[in-house]
Amino acid sequence: MNILLVGFPVFARELAALGHAVYSAGTAPGSDVVLPPGKFSLDAILATLGPSRRPDLCLLVENIGAREFPLGLERSPIPVVFYSIDSHLNFFWQQHFARVCDCVLTTQRDFVAPFSAVCPDVQWLPWSCDPAEYDDTGSERDLDVVFVGSADDSRPKRKLLLELAARQCDLRVFSPLPGKWYTAREIAAIFNRAKIVINESVCREVNFRVFEAIGAGAMLLTERVDNGLGELFEEGRHLVAFTPFDLVRKLGRYLADGEERSRIARAGREHLLRHHLRSVRAARLAAILERVERRPERNGVSLARSYVLLLRRGVVPVERYLPLAAAMLDEACRRGDRDAAAAWLDRGELYQSLGDRQEAASSYAASWLSGERSVRLALQWGVALLELGREEEARAILRLLADMGIPAPLGEELAAVLGEAIPSAGLYLVLGRIAESTEDRFRPGFVSVAYSGVPLSGVDYAEMAQSLAPHDVAVAEMLARIRFENGDYLLAARSYLDAWEKGEGGIELLERAAQALALTYKLDETAEVMRLVCGQTNARKHHDFLCAIEDAIAGGKVDSGG
Repeated sequence: MNILLVGFPVFARELAALGHAVYSAGTAPGSDVVLPPGKFSLDAILATLGPSRRPDLCLLVENIGAREFPLGLERSPIPVVFYSIDSHLNFFWQQHFARVCDCVLTTQRDFVAPFSAVCPDVQWLPWSCDPAEYDDTGSERDLDVVFVGSADDSRPKRKLLLELAARQCDLRVFSPLPGKWYTAREIAAIFNRAKIVINESVCREVNFRVFEAIGAGAMLLTERVDNGLGELFEEGRHLVAFTPFDLVRKLGRYLADGEERSRIARAGREHLLRHHLRSVRAARLAAILERVERRPERNGVSLARSYVLLLRRGVVPVERYLPLAAAMLDEACRRGDRDAAAAWLDRGELYQSLGDRQEAASSYAASWLSGERSVRLALQWGVALLELGREEEARAILRLLADMGIPAPLGEELAAVLGEAIPSAGLYLVLGRIAESTEDRFRPGFVSVAYSGVPLSGVDYAEMAQSLAPHDVAVAEMLARIRFENGDYLLAARSYLDAWEKGEGGIELLERAAQALALTYKLDETAEVMRLVCGQTNARKHHDFLCAIEDAIAGGKVDSGG
């Protein structure tokens, strides 16, 4: 099989060892086919390779950091397989990108189902380890506990976790300098000196550090998550998992018990060598690739939407991807086919984000006339009209939401606020709740750094409401709930405390704030909040929770389910 590999070059060597011809393509030196960014297209790659090396399929592997995609994916004459590396952070754009793919692979088990809603062929292909990169060299393990990775204010939860760990042990943190990442060889050398490697999960993912540390022969102490970790490794046998409630205790236990620590490290590495080597994954990947078939149709409009979201995230170059996305949408609108209605909607969002609300409103009207009847259209059209000062037209559009399948209670709330002066904090709050009830709800990883102005989730609408009513308790509660549900516990805690202060009390808000603080490893502050709670109630559960936190700080035995 001839395979065109674009993006992160994982599996290139292993697939070649299995007898497949692998040709890499990119915009930087080092690939088999190197093209300038403006001419980096699938057609140009295929023409450069020629008939004798024509690929049977394109394996597109997600890059970390800046992204570059070959033009013309939506018209690919060969199957396109996308390997999502950071699904837990990038599903917000990848759910649209996947619509042009014939098969999607994801490192994260929990994203198989979400991807399956947009692509018929989705497979879980977890991270793996190459012993040529990460192996146990038998070096003296002269470092008690190590962590490799960024540990600055940009990773607040991680920083707090490491500060808590440092109270118990001699922790060495190896953080790369700005613009320079550690190589695999450098990380492996550090892990070969470690007795314990500590690992944080950014957003409930099973990350590469799990496989790196175990492969290098250290005992892995990793944050407890689901997401398939228990299917890959057995807790207590191959690795040790921790929570904020037992981190300190487990560090003390496994530093003191060298025999148990070594047993777990050996068992973990032996299990990895049998089941999780890069070569094992490559064999499974090859079997998947050999049966992938090209879908008869691909959704180019959805591809343009993924580019617009990547622009807002700030990880593709504006000078190329802004005109590209605009041109793709304009072409779909001109064609007037079944994709035109969605294209007009995406075009409206693009122009609204650029500040041209008049053009946005016209595009939304065209989308409606083309047959679009989505909640997203009504929300965006109504907001654009409000920003143009056309309140009565906005009311008429937003009233359409009641007939679009939104929950009945939200329909009643919407009718009430539309009967009052708008725009208002109350209106934006209801619109945010409506957005969160759809597939356009907030997704982890999306932080808009460019082209703002288009509310895409309940967080955006809540922040719009907060700008009009900075002291509104309901707004603070909504922000806290969305953030907590998506694992952003630090901001959730701040929002819960904010709501508590604005609402003149409320034990339940303090309880939630304490739970969120505990999950960010701010145990001292958690204890302070729980002392406030215990000062206002004699409930046993509150006193038990406070005791659990105090024991966790001290390193005593704690029920990790607390």
